[in-house]
Amino acid sequence: MGITSQYLIFFVNGAFLGLLAWTFQYYLYMFLDKNSFLNYAIATAMTYIVFVTANCIIQRHIIFRTEIVLVRYFAAQAFIMVLLILISPICMRLIDYIFQPPNGEMFGFPVAGLVISFPSFILSRFWAFNKK
Repeated sequence: MGITSQYLIFFVNGAFLGLLAWTFQYYLYMFLDKNSFLNYAIATAMTYIVFVTANCIIQRHIIFRTEIVLVRYFAAQAFIMVLLILISPICMRLIDYIFQPPNGEMFGFPVAGLVISFPSFILSRFWAFNKK
């Protein structure tokens, strides 16, 4: 499978899992007492941990179809998680600034996910799964 088709499947998988994660993160944030920058980051981190496990299985068996260097995969995911945790609240505030609250609460997480999708693919393909 070529890099373009892998990225397409990676992106579709990410979009599907992203929609599930978006819903999960939003309701978790509401449960944690919304209106807190810290709670938004906590909900984001908890969501990311749950869905990265499912994503690992899908990437290994469907997208890259190769053995995984598990330590590298989780290191890459930890790096992406830190980026997501940092970028997500910024996206939330930026969207609120542009479109007025509460739009940021709803769209900050998925926008941040879109921003980091390509770096995530590059790290996964070339480093965690060691595909050339």
